[in-house]
Amino acid sequence: MCVTPAQARQFGFDPEAFSTQLVTLADGRRIEAPKIRPFEIAFANRAYATEALVLGDEALMGVLPLEAMDLVVDPRAQRVVVNPAHPIRPVSMGDVKATRV
Repeated sequence: MCVTPAQARQFGFDPEAFSTQLVTLADGRRIEAPKIRPFEIAFANRAYATEALVLGDEALMGVLPLEAMDLVVDPRAQRVVVNPAHPIRPVSMGDVKATRV
């Protein structure tokens, strides 16, 4: 999860007051980026608490929030939507082996 410095300030965070994380960029460079937390994402009837890096010039949401909120990407409409199979609340996939004690 990444937000821009302007977005971080808009959400009430001071990026310079938080710890940093070493990040490897697509071009191979490594930089220190501020990490803000707790950071809550809300979409439709879903919410997810996480942390976000303050980096770049556009917000990016990764796969973990999408999966946790049970959202799907509609590439034709170029939008994110609540999973139509689970419109009332998010449903997570689990591994049967993980439930054995």
